[in-house]
Amino acid sequence: MNKHCYLLLQIMFLLSCCITELSAQDSSQTAPEFLVGTFVHLSDSNGYTHYNYDSVLALGVNTVFQTAIKNDQYKNLSHLGVFPTVYAANDSGTGTGDTRYDAETENIDWISYFTHAKYRKWEAEGEGGNIFKDTDSVRIKHQGGERYDIPDGTEGWKTNIESDSGDAIIYGPHYWQYPRYTFSNPGWNPAKIDYKAAFRMKIDSIPGIQQEVCHLIVINTDSNNVDSVLTDSLITTSELDTDYVDIILEYDYSNYYDAAKTNYNYLPSPGIFDYEDALGYNQGSKVQFKVVWLGNRELFVDYIEIYDKMIWEEYFELNYGLLINRISTYDQVFATKNPAFYEKLKYYYTQDEPGSIDCYEPLRKVQFILDSLNINADLLTHWYPYWDGHPPRFGGDLSWPIYNQLAQPKKLYFWYSPFTFQDGAPQARDFTLNNFRMNLQWAHIEQPGFYIAAQTFGIKEQNGDWYIYMTPTPAEVGAETMLSLAHGVEGIYYELYYSYCRTCDKYVEGLVNFPDSNYAKRDIWIKVQELASRLRGTLGNYLMKLDYTGDYLMLRQLVRNLGETGNFQGDYLTLNPTSEDSLNFHAGLFIDSTYLDNDYFCFLLTNQMTTGNDEVKVKVTARDTSYENWRFRNIETECNLDTTFTDSLLIDIEFPAGEGYLYHVAPVVKYGGTLIYDEVIYSSTTLYNEMTIENGAELSLSADYTCYANIIVKDGKITRSGTGKLIFDNGFKLIIEGDAEVSGTAQNKLEINFDTPMSLNGILVDSLGSLDIKNCLIKNADLGISVKSYYNH
Repeated sequence: MNKHCYLLLQIMFLLSCCITELSAQDSSQTAPEFLVGTFVHLSDSNGYTHYNYDSVLALGVNTVFQTAIKNDQYKNLSHLGVFPTVYAANDSGTGTGDTRYDAETENIDWISYFTHAKYRKWEAEGEGGNIFKDTDSVRIKHQGGERYDIPDGTEGWKTNIESDSGDAIIYGPHYWQYPRYTFSNPGWNPAKIDYKAAFRMKIDSIPGIQQEVCHLIVINTDSNNVDSVLTDSLITTSELDTDYVDIILEYDYSNYYDAAKTNYNYLPSPGIFDYEDALGYNQGSKVQFKVVWLGNRELFVDYIEIYDKMIWEEYFELNYGLLINRISTYDQVFATKNPAFYEKLKYYYTQDEPGSIDCYEPLRKVQFILDSLNINADLLTHWYPYWDGHPPRFGGDLSWPIYNQLAQPKKLYFWYSPFTFQDGAPQARDFTLNNFRMNLQWAHIEQPGFYIAAQTFGIKEQNGDWYIYMTPTPAEVGAETMLSLAHGVEGIYYELYYSYCRTCDKYVEGLVNFPDSNYAKRDIWIKVQELASRLRGTLGNYLMKLDYTGDYLMLRQLVRNLGETGNFQGDYLTLNPTSEDSLNFHAGLFIDSTYLDNDYFCFLLTNQMTTGNDEVKVKVTARDTSYENWRFRNIETECNLDTTFTDSLLIDIEFPAGEGYLYHVAPVVKYGGTLIYDEVIYSSTTLYNEMTIENGAELSLSADYTCYANIIVKDGKITRSGTGKLIFDNGFKLIIEGDAEVSGTAQNKLEINFDTPMSLNGILVDSLGSLDIKNCLIKNADLGISVKSYYNH
């Protein structure tokens, strides 16, 4: 081959074989699997649903939320072990001393139990930083006085020369507290929570006679802005010192709910709807801790600590070693009883939907303990951001950063139900899904790759009327799923699986029907099965390699929030209507962070209309005009959209109701696809995925071209136009499946270097291939040039 060489090979085969080729990226990187699961812990037949998972497995999920029963009589650990990932819960109520409410000792989920503690330290000078800002309504406030710092590092708030007797030098922070516990069994612990407020204070000097210094007051302000004193105390110099002391006030909310009512009828969900349980949890109220200065002595306040007596004080303060032991023992019981199950136990349940700031430090602390004990499973808190009836805020402040910064969840996980019924009619889906969209964006800002609990349930009255929550249609399940994926979610639990409480005044519908129907699958079961298949297949695997950028683009026509078009300022994607009909499209933009050249783009485009098919005009534009061939494709090949364009592409795409697809836009010579226009490699370039040359296109190498994937020539040329070399790494090949010319010149031969000799690497000519090769130098090939018949032996 040192001189002009011509080889024509055309061999016909009666039999063909399949040769699998893997790109370097596919073979060298294994992304974690997308987590898709369901809630199976509630039903009308727990004896069945704790042990029979055939239909759940058929749904295609790889995780479930379920009670993990460890005692020998009813244990279900082996049954749960059929799922790759388990999110486990157990009974968690204890401490009242009343056997009607306390869980049996062997069933107590101590990990969940300790997350029901209540604790918050409020710095007297204010929090600083980005958690509680000066503009927030929930924060420590001041009437007079000044900040102080002393050499030992203590910071606080003190009176000064301008302070007047009667000044509330500290008041606030005005937030909601739980009046009672909310353990997993709704009948447990209907009694009040006993709170302590520890005011850490000192004075400048001890006088010769006793003097009044301050009035400490704990105030409850109800939803009508009526103040009530929960407890107070007049503090004199005899109770204070020149060193810090803790002045403790105890209080509870026993006068603000009906103690005879159990948690079952009064769930902790303040304010978002006109729930009948509003009286049960003192919803809409705010607490403040006030320090009123009475003169006489200079007063220094370091902080105010708030905690409950039954869990935080009893365990976190007085018996911390016992707390550690109970967490460790509870976890090790699973490891001992069923090691195979324990390997799949990845998440522990916590207090459900923690809605007070007091809940967040216990969550952080318990996770810290799990980590310090090297426990395999993490906490996964089922959080709800809409506690006060407004866009997710605490007293008007955005709740997302408060929760994320204080609780510090390893994995941010929340639920939001966009399919609701109000005033006798369904709430407009363009409105509720847009609210869901805002929460998804906030979740991403706080922690990319978060999880969600997607709504697959509804609540009905016995007369058939909906009660607040409507069971979604298949299109609506698709819409909430695709909108979540467009914001970078990495795990979805579909809530709920079973229907239950059939004879109750209000019953719950899930993915399957009641036991008397033999758990007949609803139409949304079929939809979730389809989605689970995609999420555990090409779509989910691809998404797990990508990063949501936080940028998005919307097309909203004849729906609410018309002025919103997204925050995307780039130039490679444009959405336009194809008609004057109502449209609601959303595109979330992604990148693959393993590629650093800012030329690999993906976007997930979803039709958020849930009642019919819609069409959108998509324009994609080449971001880098130095590349002639750009690929645009739907990454799910069964959708049959994979094309090459140069400069720009304008295409009309029809979407079924609630559907969404992931698209990929990138230069062909780097990320694979079909080369149909002539292309010159002007600078050193790497090919990461398989590329096909068609349409008589010529790939001209003016610089080195390194391939971590196969090149397949069906109709085209590879030539040398400068100093370029063609380099194949990791055993990849040049495959000829049609008419091909591969050539250099007499003076500048094309070097084809296979880097390292590996089994069967080289140039492979397929049975229908025709290769014209000349002025080439082949290096490090095992077979050099081979025909398929020889290759297959």
